[in-house]
Amino acid sequence: MNKVVKTSRFFKRVFTLIFWGWPIVLALIWFQPQEDFLAAWGLNISNFLPIGLFDHIVTPLSPSTKAWGFAISFIPMIIGMLISWLFIRLFQGYEQNDIFSLKSIRILKRIALVMILGVILDPIYQALISFAMTMHNPPGFRLITLYIGAGSIRTLITAGLIYLIAYIMQEGVKLREEQALTI
Repeated sequence: MNKVVKTSRFFKRVFTLIFWGWPIVLALIWFQPQEDFLAAWGLNISNFLPIGLFDHIVTPLSPSTKAWGFAISFIPMIIGMLISWLFIRLFQGYEQNDIFSLKSIRILKRIALVMILGVILDPIYQALISFAMTMHNPPGFRLITLYIGAGSIRTLITAGLIYLIAYIMQEGVKLREEQALTI
């Protein structure tokens, strides 16, 4: 069990870093000058936009456009933070050897459902962000994009597998309880 505790503690820290770091990095990306130190690390607005959208922005991004982009980026950020928070709670339980419990099962199911919600909200995010980023382009160069790709399908499959694992764990808990009642 010591290995489970150590591994859980590690992943709890990783997801805590993601939970707190995501909004900070997102704000820095959107509001720092693009020539700043973050760009030297390969972090700029183009990393946080749907693939290919940055190439279609033909006018410099105004502060108000950046503010809209930042606000719209809350959609995937909140999904990611919620998933991170749920993983933090899951690994906290694992640290306390609370592995095959109804609480852990509920958390796993919620992670799967939030992942599915993220896939559902992603086209809305893409349409909003593509409009916001290109609304100041000249007529004929404005975009509203929708894209459902392999990433969305992978996320749905992963969410389905997480939900299936939670269901199997739930059945295992029921069997354990039935065996405990058998004399």
